Order: sequence, then structure tokens, then C-alpha cells
Amino acid sequence: MQTLTALVPTSYAAGCPNVQCANAELDDATQIAASADATVIVVGASLAIEAESLDRINILLPGQQQLLVSEVANASKGPVILVIMSGGGMDVSFAKSNDKITSILWVGYPGEAGGAAIADVIFGFYNPSKSFTASLV
Repeated sequence: MQTLTALVPTSYAAGCPNVQCANAELDDATQIAASADATVIVVGASLAIEAESLDRINILLPGQQQLLVSEVANASKGPVILVIMSGGGMDVSFAKSNDKITSILWVGYPGEAGGAAIADVIFGFYNPSKSFTASLV
């Protein structure tokens, strides 16, 4: 998320050592969230656990990512933006009822320019809901 750092002062803590997140590291992440004006939490999957010949066995966030999201959101001083990176859907229904989580973005695997695109949405430079047009024939 180098683009966020370029736009606003940013503190960072790795809440999980890898996408499997067997042991969430909550202390630094919750401490930063407790003092930040806003918190962006990025979670999801990777090609290490989902790929063409590697199917997931469920649609839950891997490992302790749900715990990480809940604990960091509950500790946050300001609003929380939850960013989900994955090739398919993830069950984040637990986040829907958390009043601190004000936005949920599913971004797929956004590629090289993904950080800039995510920052554009977070800061309101781009509204993806206004770019969709459809015509019925």
C-alpha cells in the first residue's frame, strides 16, 4: 500500500505472517488502530491457497484473519476500511454487523497498479459504482 503512504502519514503492522495466518499478531496492529484517524485492513487469500488446481475447502477468511479483523476493528479509534484480496468470494458477514467497519472492498488480485486503484477508491478520487453503465436490448 505504498500509494496510501504517499497520500497520508501511515503506520503499518503485519497482523499475519502469511496468508494462512496460523497466529495473528494483534498487539502492534491494535495499538496502531487505536491511535489512527482511520484504519485499512487488508486480508484474503493468495495463489498459495487458491489456484486453478487448488480449490479452497470453504469461503471463510484463512486462519485467524477473522480474529485479526475483529480485534483491530474493535480497537480502532476511527472508521475501518476492510479490503479483501482473493480470486473468489469470501464470507465476511461477521464484518457487516461491526459498526466500526464502514466500508468493505473486494478487489480480487489487483495487480501492479492495484494499490493506486484501491487508494483512489478509499480517498474518493474514483467511485466504482458510478462507472457502471448497462443497456438493455
